Amino acid sequence: MLGRNSFIVSVFLVFILSISGMLFAQRVIDLDKLWGDMRVLGKDNNDYSGYAVASGDINGDGFMDIIIGAHRADPGDPARSWAGETYVVFGSSSPQSTIDLSTQPADIIVCGAAADDRSGYAVASGDVNGDGLDDIIIG
Repeated sequence: MLGRNSFIVSVFLVFILSISGMLFAQRVIDLDKLWGDMRVLGKDNNDYSGYAVASGDINGDGFMDIIIGAHRADPGDPARSWAGETYVVFGSSSPQSTIDLSTQPADIIVCGAAADDRSGYAVASGDVNGDGLDDIIIG
């Protein structure tokens, strides 16, 4: 039997501070030894959350928000198989070290409209409508 995390992709964020005047030719961060500063666990087994990840200031608060695609998620009741979901986790000055989307919902969830849409296979952000805020772009 597969455990909940068998096909859930964790999104790891490692905040790297740039130091003025220092240049690094190569920097290796081994996630086997370092969990990063923040970790976002997917919502369901086999949803492939984290297959696509982007960032942008969606809510206009000056902090980068994380956009996470889960193209094999099954939203709805009854479930729409592989319709996909996209999650937005708002950034802050003191982010949580671990966010588990199975126990605490994302700040924004966008669900695919029909079975096999695979919404969230690609995600991005940008100011599409010129209002000064980044918009969520989902493929």
